[in-house]
Amino acid sequence: MKFMKKLLVGNIVILCTLASAQAYDVPQIHSDESFAMADGRGTLATIDGGGAVRQATVNAEDVSKTKENVEKLLKTQENQTDTLNQLIQKLSKNEDTINNLQRSLDEANRKISDQQRVIEQISSKIK
Repeated sequence: MKFMKKLLVGNIVILCTLASAQAYDVPQIHSDESFAMADGRGTLATIDGGGAVRQATVNAEDVSKTKENVEKLLKTQENQTDTLNQLIQKLSKNEDTINNLQRSLDEANRKISDQQRVIEQISSKIK
């Protein structure tokens, strides 16, 4: 769970960075000097293993690679979610099967108990 939280926070930071990089591609922003990235470089906030936020200089290639990595992570997460949902469905079906078997077993036990009572009544009459 801790890993998933870090992954989620990391994804949010990366997506914000990608949004900034995407916004940089908008022509109107190029005319505004306050948004200019010197030599195609920008700053990326990252989260290290300890959860501390670090700042790193990145270029367009780094952003592109990060975007690809995030897309792969999101696809993996989507696949894992699909697998989890399939397993949940199978578990639910198995639980239903177990419940049906339990009901059948209970019914069989009731019939056996009824037969044992009848046998006891007959045996007591015979004695």
